[in-house]
Amino acid sequence: MLQGGGFCPTLKSQDILDVMRQMEIPIVEEDLEKPTPQRVQIWFEAFLYILKGISLEQLGTSVELLDLTEYPESHSDDIFLMSFYQNMSTLLLQVGVDDFSLRDMLKPEPARVRRILSG
Repeated sequence: MLQGGGFCPTLKSQDILDVMRQMEIPIVEEDLEKPTPQRVQIWFEAFLYILKGISLEQLGTSVELLDLTEYPESHSDDIFLMSFYQNMSTLLLQVGVDDFSLRDMLKPEPARVRRILSG
Protein backbone atom coordinates (compact mmCIF):
# COMPACT_ATOMS: atom_id res chain seq x y z
CA MET A 1 0.00 0.00 0.00
CA LEU A 2 1.28 3.45 -0.77
CA GLN A 3 1.48 6.11 1.86
CA GLY A 4 -1.68 8.14 2.11
CA GLY A 5 -3.87 5.17 1.18
CA GLY A 6 -2.66 4.83 -2.42
CA PHE A 7 -2.31 1.57 -4.25
CA CYS A 8 0.84 -0.41 -5.01
CA PRO A 9 0.07 -3.18 -7.54
CA THR A 10 1.46 -6.64 -6.89
CA LEU A 11 3.76 -7.68 -9.72
CA LYS A 12 3.59 -11.04 -11.45
CA SER A 13 6.03 -13.61 -10.13
CA GLN A 14 8.11 -13.55 -13.30
CA ASP A 15 8.45 -9.76 -13.11
CA ILE A 16 9.66 -9.99 -9.49
CA LEU A 17 12.12 -12.73 -10.43
CA ASP A 18 13.44 -10.70 -13.37
CA VAL A 19 14.01 -7.56 -11.30
CA MET A 20 15.64 -9.47 -8.46
CA ARG A 21 17.97 -11.25 -10.88
CA GLN A 22 18.86 -7.94 -12.55
CA MET A 23 19.85 -6.70 -9.09
CA GLU A 24 21.90 -9.93 -8.72
CA ILE A 25 19.83 -11.04 -5.73
CA PRO A 26 19.48 -14.84 -5.57
CA ILE A 27 15.88 -15.99 -5.95
CA VAL A 28 13.86 -18.82 -7.51
CA GLU A 29 10.12 -19.13 -8.00
CA GLU A 30 9.81 -21.51 -5.04
CA ASP A 31 11.12 -18.70 -2.81
CA LEU A 32 8.02 -16.69 -3.69
CA GLU A 33 5.70 -19.64 -3.15
CA LYS A 34 7.27 -20.75 0.17
CA PRO A 35 9.32 -17.87 1.57
CA THR A 36 11.52 -18.55 4.57
CA PRO A 37 12.87 -16.06 7.10
CA GLN A 38 16.40 -16.89 5.94
CA ARG A 39 15.70 -16.11 2.26
CA VAL A 40 13.76 -12.96 3.10
CA GLN A 41 16.64 -11.74 5.26
CA ILE A 42 19.09 -12.29 2.39
CA TRP A 43 16.89 -10.19 0.08
CA PHE A 44 16.40 -7.43 2.63
CA GLU A 45 20.13 -7.32 3.37
CA ALA A 46 20.76 -6.91 -0.36
CA PHE A 47 18.16 -4.13 -0.64
CA LEU A 48 19.71 -2.21 2.23
CA TYR A 49 23.16 -2.52 0.71
CA ILE A 50 22.22 -1.83 -2.93
CA LEU A 51 19.70 0.94 -2.32
CA LYS A 52 20.98 2.59 0.88
CA GLY A 53 24.64 1.53 1.09
CA ILE A 54 24.07 -0.02 4.52
CA SER A 55 25.87 -3.29 5.27
CA LEU A 56 25.11 -5.73 8.06
CA GLU A 57 28.44 -4.85 9.61
CA GLN A 58 27.36 -1.21 9.77
CA LEU A 59 24.09 -2.21 11.42
CA GLY A 60 25.98 -4.22 14.00
CA THR A 61 28.40 -1.42 14.84
CA SER A 62 25.85 1.38 14.84
CA VAL A 63 23.81 -0.01 17.72
CA GLU A 64 24.52 2.38 20.58
CA LEU A 65 21.84 0.76 22.73
CA LEU A 66 24.25 -2.03 23.60
CA ASP A 67 26.25 0.51 25.57
CA LEU A 68 23.19 1.27 27.70
CA THR A 69 22.58 -2.24 28.96
CA GLU A 70 24.39 -4.03 31.76
CA TYR A 71 24.62 -7.30 29.79
CA PRO A 72 25.01 -6.36 26.12
CA GLU A 73 25.76 -9.93 25.03
CA SER A 74 22.27 -10.93 26.22
CA HIS A 75 20.57 -8.36 24.04
CA SER A 76 22.79 -7.98 20.99
CA ASP A 77 20.68 -10.21 18.70
CA ASP A 78 17.44 -8.47 19.66
CA ILE A 79 18.91 -5.00 19.22
CA PHE A 80 20.45 -5.99 15.89
CA LEU A 81 17.09 -7.35 14.70
CA MET A 82 15.34 -4.13 15.68
CA SER A 83 17.97 -2.02 13.92
CA PHE A 84 17.65 -4.19 10.80
CA TYR A 85 13.85 -3.94 10.96
CA GLN A 86 13.93 -0.16 11.44
CA ASN A 87 16.21 0.35 8.45
CA MET A 88 14.08 -1.93 6.25
CA SER A 89 10.89 -0.25 7.40
CA THR A 90 12.31 3.17 6.49
CA LEU A 91 13.44 1.92 3.08
CA LEU A 92 10.08 0.31 2.33
CA LEU A 93 8.22 3.47 3.34
CA GLN A 94 10.25 5.30 0.72
CA VAL A 95 9.03 2.92 -1.97
CA GLY A 96 5.42 2.95 -0.84
CA VAL A 97 5.11 -0.02 1.53
CA ASP A 98 3.66 1.51 4.68
CA ASP A 99 2.58 -1.59 6.60
CA PHE A 100 5.84 -3.56 6.94
CA SER A 101 6.10 -5.45 10.24
CA LEU A 102 8.48 -7.78 12.06
CA ARG A 103 6.18 -10.62 11.09
CA ASP A 104 7.16 -10.03 7.45
CA MET A 105 10.74 -10.89 8.41
CA LEU A 106 10.14 -13.61 11.00
CA LYS A 107 7.15 -15.45 9.52
CA PRO A 108 6.89 -14.40 5.87
CA GLU A 109 3.70 -15.19 3.98
CA PRO A 110 3.76 -15.61 0.19
CA ALA A 111 1.18 -12.91 -0.63
CA ARG A 112 2.82 -10.36 1.68
CA VAL A 113 6.30 -11.13 0.37
CA ARG A 114 5.16 -10.67 -3.23
CA ARG A 115 3.51 -7.36 -2.33
CA ILE A 116 6.59 -6.12 -0.48
CA LEU A 117 8.87 -7.13 -3.35
CA SER A 118 6.52 -5.31 -5.72
CA GLY A 119 7.13 -2.03 -3.84
